[in-house]
Amino acid sequence: MNIQDNRRISYHKKEGQMKKTTALTYFSIIAFSLTTFVFLIKGSIDSYDQSNLSKSECPQNYTDLKGTHKLLARINRDNTKNPQYTQGLLFVNQTFLLESSGQYGKSSIHYLNLDDINNLIFNYELPSNQFGEGCDIINNKVYQLTWLERKINVFNAEDLSFINEMKLDDKVEAGWGLTHRVFNGEIQVLITDGSNKVHIADENFNVKESIQIFDDKKKPVTNLNELEYVNGTLFANIYLTSKIVAIDLENKKVIATYDFQGLVKDANRKKRDECLNGIAYNEYTDSFWITGKNWGFIQEVKLQ
Repeated sequence: MNIQDNRRISYHKKEGQMKKTTALTYFSIIAFSLTTFVFLIKGSIDSYDQSNLSKSECPQNYTDLKGTHKLLARINRDNTKNPQYTQGLLFVNQTFLLESSGQYGKSSIHYLNLDDINNLIFNYELPSNQFGEGCDIINNKVYQLTWLERKINVFNAEDLSFINEMKLDDKVEAGWGLTHRVFNGEIQVLITDGSNKVHIADENFNVKESIQIFDDKKKPVTNLNELEYVNGTLFANIYLTSKIVAIDLENKKVIATYDFQGLVKDANRKKRDECLNGIAYNEYTDSFWITGKNWGFIQEVKLQ
């Protein structure tokens, strides 16, 4: 069975900046039966029907510093039988997300069908001595960081079959968040390690530069975690908080902060570490899917 990732990323230079425009074409076909299944991953807007979602009617915006957000659709998931300690979340197309889950003995990587959220597709369970962290898709391969092990698991994007294992650059203390961008025509991999640093690496994960991020008061912004890069802005979860920050990498500072205290309350957490984590950008709707560790829902939001 095959999933073909035909994601095409093109970049146009405009006033010295690289503007990202992403086009997805036909992504995949997979068939279901008792022993095999085939599902369609299709990069068309009409393949996604939000009428099936359980919607959260929350018209109010939460405000924190420079950022506000509006709550859109919510999809509930069963976090009692098979909770997912979300460490990484990535939008694949209008039907599927890629999710990396953590904790020793429970870590995995899988696709999520937004129409059947509790069905983990191509679920690959990591060895019990690995703690899964951030994930990304680059050139038809899925990359998943591990925490203190500082290993990078590489999978085939079509079916999440394991390809090989890489080692994190010594400049990265631990694996936390992962995303990428194309800058000046070259792929740059962006990695966090729980500090206030964003490590910028080449496509072979060799770190070329490490920059420190500060807030508007010139204080270091630490615990940078899960990442998403969107049209020149890097978004990052702040570990153990209800906040996502927007970062200007060129100026090395936070330009907006979004606080999701309301969602954290809805999550009814049992432990402090079951915090907000996971950012997946939907380019078609200019919105984000976000969630947290062991949360019973994923939430679509609009950042303003």
